[in-house]
Amino acid sequence: MVPAAEMRGITKSYPGVLANDDVSLEIRKGEIHSIIGENGAGKTTLMNILFGLVKPDRGSILVRGSKVDIKNPHIAISLGIGMVHQHFMLIPNFTVLENIILGQEPARRGWLNRKEAQKAVMRLADSFDIAIDPQKRTEELSVSQQQETEILKALYQGGEIIILDEPTSVLTPQQTTALFRLLRGLKSQGKTIILITHRLSEVLQISDRITVMRGGRVVDVLDIAQATEEKLAHLMMGDLEWKPLTDEKTAPEKVIFRVENICLFTLEGLPRLKNISFSIRKREILGLAGVAGSGQKELLEVLSGLRPCTSGKVWYRNRELTHLSPKERREQGIAIIPDERQILGLILDFKLKENLILGQHHRPPYCRRFSLNYHRIGANARRLIEEFNIQPSNPELGTAALSGGNQQRVILARELSQNPGVIVASEPTRGLDLAGRIFVHHLLYHQRNNGKAILLMSSQLEEVLELSDRIAVLRGGEIISILSPQDADIDRLGKLMTTGRYL
Repeated sequence: MVPAAEMRGITKSYPGVLANDDVSLEIRKGEIHSIIGENGAGKTTLMNILFGLVKPDRGSILVRGSKVDIKNPHIAISLGIGMVHQHFMLIPNFTVLENIILGQEPARRGWLNRKEAQKAVMRLADSFDIAIDPQKRTEELSVSQQQETEILKALYQGGEIIILDEPTSVLTPQQTTALFRLLRGLKSQGKTIILITHRLSEVLQISDRITVMRGGRVVDVLDIAQATEEKLAHLMMGDLEWKPLTDEKTAPEKVIFRVENICLFTLEGLPRLKNISFSIRKREILGLAGVAGSGQKELLEVLSGLRPCTSGKVWYRNRELTHLSPKERREQGIAIIPDERQILGLILDFKLKENLILGQHHRPPYCRRFSLNYHRIGANARRLIEEFNIQPSNPELGTAALSGGNQQRVILARELSQNPGVIVASEPTRGLDLAGRIFVHHLLYHQRNNGKAILLMSSQLEEVLELSDRIAVLRGGEIISILSPQDADIDRLGKLMTTGRYL
């Protein structure tokens, strides 16, 4: 059978980085094919080339046996290739219908035929058992509904090969199960699915074949019958070894961080946070679990000082922080690890060494008499690059050239090197590979044992259960329950997050 798509000898390099090194890949029609590997292994670059977002330096692409030149996404779509990105590309104030048909609107005499468009979209949704409200604004949808809208958009555009980049990174276990049911339905109707993912347990659940990449190259291609989690981890990371987290941790001490009755309303009077109260002790990790859109973003903005709350107070030790600026909170010892690392955590146009001093750039030893001390800035960068194993290790490299996992290491290195007393970490391992997640988990665990109070905001329930001393469940802008890890499991947390109750 002719493959659905082939990539032959694909090579792509950036300054200082060889992203894809003579990569060849075959995707069979009607299969679910997972592509896995550490951050920087070249997975997303390879799929961006297939979708026309990136032009390769060398190599060729065949679709259904014919050689093609995919110069842009428009050509990819015309060839039946669709892509659902990790960060959704929907327009928030458009309706579901408007987002799906955007770029391929049916028209009559030059006018949009909305009735015909809605009929076509609903027929498509029904054929794949996807429940949608075509007139609902996208900003009102849950994360899983937005994802289904993205998939419907790709199908509406004629997608026969659907690429999904980290599709479960913000889903609950129940939503992941529903997504996999949808993907199997697409496969049964002849569609070809390509998954980029880091979650090995999910790879084993859904895949027909698995391609493992490391260092920009394909190291192996396995049928699902050949694969185990241990084998995949070894192929991804080589002989890298790590110590498991243990229960050897000191007992939490006195409360040093408090949030009291935080409320937040929009200008229209809509509630976003409702009487949020919690405390965190020294040497304690409080996990905050909730589906995306439950209020995590707003809470992070309030705690970091980016947005004033409508009412309530924030305390660190014996000082109220409620009305302090982000700069003043940082100087008091509050470190923020944001979920949107490329928007809130880094300046991508800056060099690596420059990002590593943000927040300290205005004071000694990095600045004196309004002049930057580049010797000290370089020395700091070299120290942190080695300590946090940031790759590539060139302090002069532009931060945009780093993989997502290494960009995350830059943020962690900068924030934790300032010896904060409180760490607010929002989705600290989102999009990270296995080695990256292990690194971050050990790092947070070490910080906790060294006396830090940590708020861990994560949609990855395994992470919350593994690291937390207590777990708060956030739903609809309010904390509905605080549990010990011993009283919680993935199923219970998932149901609390989605329904507010557990039976």
